[in-house]
Order: sequence, then structure tokens, then C-alpha cells
Amino acid sequence: MMRKTLLAILILLTVSLSANAQGKFGIGIMLGEPSGLSGKIFISKKSAIDAGIGISFADDYQALQIHTDYLQHIAMSSYNLPLYYGIGAKLKFANDDHPETRFGIRLPVGISWMPDNVPVDLFLEIVPLLDISPSARFKLNGSIGARFYFD
Repeated sequence: MMRKTLLAILILLTVSLSANAQGKFGIGIMLGEPSGLSGKIFISKKSAIDAGIGISFADDYQALQIHTDYLQHIAMSSYNLPLYYGIGAKLKFANDDHPETRFGIRLPVGISWMPDNVPVDLFLEIVPLLDISPSARFKLNGSIGARFYFD
């Protein structure tokens, strides 16, 4: 029951924050922890919602992980290299190797390259996170990736 409640909260948060989207939507891949699909939608010139779904390899077992974050972009420069930071949540689902779904708070920090006149971004991020269920523990995730944007 707790897993379904946490998943519903995560989905509702993503949908409600994305409802006011004013910008481009991008989808692509991320490699790291986790590895899988990455999406991002800008809700203003400097803020965005991102989400990911992929396989987590941490903790000596593989499992499906989903996450979503609210991101704020800073230090926009002539080189199109905005820094960003944010807050979000993740779920790493239970499987045969591990019977408990883990819920955690994410604090992503990263940099992306957004070239002029090309609907792509490349990103690198480090994500301190605090699992709070079923038990508290600090972890570090990170990924590199690329997304293609649609207008």
C-alpha cells in the first residue's frame, strides 16, 4: 500500500508541475545511476521539470527506478552552459533480490550544454539523495546524458 501511495504522489507532482509548461519538451537517454530514459520540460526560461526511468545498479541488485525533479537554471552564459540545481523524489522498486521499495529525496546539481539553433542538450549531473523509506540512508547518484527537444 505504501508503494502505491508514494508512486501516486510522485506522478501527481510531476503532472501538476508540468501543467503550466511554457517551453520545449526534450527526451533522451541518461547513463549512470540510474541508466535509462530522461525527459525534461521547461516551465519558464530558467526553471524546468525533469523525470527519468531506468535501471539502478546500486546496492548490489538491479531494479527499476523512477525520479522527478524541479530544476532552477543559473549562470546562463554566452557559451550556453547553464548550471542547475533542484529538488525531487525517487522510487526504486522492490524485486526478487530486494523485497522493499525505496523512496528518497533528490538534490540534483548539474551543468548542461545547449547549443544555438540545435534542439539538443547534453548534461552531467551529480545527485546527493536521502532515502527515507524503508530506512534512512545517504546515497550519491550521477549521470550523463543527452536529450532531443520538440517545440
